[in-house]
Amino acid sequence: MTECIPFVVRGKVIVALQMMYVLGRTWLILLAMVFLENLHEGNWRAMALMNAIPCFICMMGSYFYLEESGRFLVCCGDFEEGIKVMTKMGLENVGQDFEITP
Repeated sequence: MTECIPFVVRGKVIVALQMMYVLGRTWLILLAMVFLENLHEGNWRAMALMNAIPCFICMMGSYFYLEESGRFLVCCGDFEEGIKVMTKMGLENVGQDFEITP
């Protein structure tokens, strides 16, 4: 979280992430109540399918919204793209006075 989220909203995003864990566990309990009679009987395949839908939505959102980490790009040898990503993050966090020069 510290690398890919701007400083001004980092705390809110971390709290939202923790809430997603709680909501995910609550969602799974509700699915178990709907699809399972007990721990040994029930339609576990339908439960797994219904649980995959929110996971798929999150995966697509992450794919289209999140950027690659600047540190990862630099470690992989893509210095130019890594510097672009780190400069963008610096501008979002610090402001107009931020610049990275190779």
